[in-house]
Amino acid sequence: MYKFREIDPLTTSNNDAYANYSAYKPVLEVDFHNCCGYCNDHDFLMNGWRGMHIDHFAPVKPFIELRNTYENLVYACFYCNSAKSNDWATDSADSPFNEDETEGYMHPREIGYNDLFERTESGGIMPVRPIGFYMYTKLNLGLLRHSVMFTIRRITTVIEEIDLLVDDQTAGTSDDPGLIQLKSNKNELLDFKNRIERQFMKIVNAR
Repeated sequence: MYKFREIDPLTTSNNDAYANYSAYKPVLEVDFHNCCGYCNDHDFLMNGWRGMHIDHFAPVKPFIELRNTYENLVYACFYCNSAKSNDWATDSADSPFNEDETEGYMHPREIGYNDLFERTESGGIMPVRPIGFYMYTKLNLGLLRHSVMFTIRRITTVIEEIDLLVDDQTAGTSDDPGLIQLKSNKNELLDFKNRIERQFMKIVNAR
């Protein structure tokens, strides 16, 4: 099993209070490291921040007073934002889950959020705690797209590591067998990654 996410979201000390929550999007993009707060899918295959949504953690209906509150906003993908919609387990914005913690949501900025889920070898999301099971079901976190996105990111990381290794071989020559093998491995990974991305984009564009 793998950690659900390697980097936790930031909570920006934002001195600007915007009249419309949409103005926070560039701030949220940075806070959440370009990833959906709920499923942790990166936005690079979703047209960047333009393809992402802003979710109101405590829904605008019935908590209209939190509509433009920074702490209540989450950088979210289309899938998680649409699935969560106005679902809320209690009558209070300050109580995101019920007393026995079997229904409701944990804010993605909470440190404990990373303990709600794990990643399988193939990148699938698996719930661990009760709230994690609830969110897994409500947000459709079992979708294959999450495994695909995780795999693409892992391949990208390996490619970047290969580039660093090649750059470090300053004493090597262009015909060094080790460098030749590394470059061959990189090209194979790039080809595999491009094929996965093309298939993934067909799915995204067909939604």
